[in-house]
Amino acid sequence: MTSLLLSATATADDTHLPGPPPALRRFHYDTALPVSPYATPSLIAAVGADRVLFGTDWPANSAREVALNTRDLDRDPVLDDRAHRAVDRANALRLLPRLAERLT
Repeated sequence: MTSLLLSATATADDTHLPGPPPALRRFHYDTALPVSPYATPSLIAAVGADRVLFGTDWPANSAREVALNTRDLDRDPVLDDRAHRAVDRANALRLLPRLAERLT
């Protein structure tokens, strides 16, 4: 879908690759597999850390895989402290205010 949106924003005389279309910022994304040195920076650059939430794909993945992916997210050098807090918890609490009330 992203490639379709990107191609729709390009014109015949474009001499450079277009940036991500603004429509991508209307969605929220999760980190459910894979967290990688390529996927995370690309996603954050395209939509911002405020649109990304921690996700694990559990129970489809084993607890071991979830633990490894959680560790990888915690060690991700792309995420500064603010972005890590946002992805790890703050974005979900902002999107789910009734849950936030129960947890705080």
